[in-house]
Amino acid sequence: MIISYSNLGRTDFIRVELLRDNKIIEGSFTNARVDKKTLPAGIYAYDFREGDNGDFCSLEPNVTVNHGGTFITEEKIDFGDRVFLDFGKDFDYSF
Repeated sequence: MIISYSNLGRTDFIRVELLRDNKIIEGSFTNARVDKKTLPAGIYAYDFREGDNGDFCSLEPNVTVNHGGTFITEEKIDFGDRVFLDFGKDFDYSF
């Protein structure tokens, strides 16, 4: 799934797959911040947080500091009672 949104003014998305609980979640990644209020119904956006070393360390509903990029998908991700998912512990990804 490659998605292009006119509110970004560009189409610099790459295909990404997240693996969580042995289930693949397909989506698109951009380095840009996405205004989640502008997304159509049924499209969800989550943010990657970068750690101090520049690698992704978590996936969160919204990242303001150390934003590493945005993951856009047609699947709602359940965070349960947590505010973020740890990379390498709760999920893995591939570009």
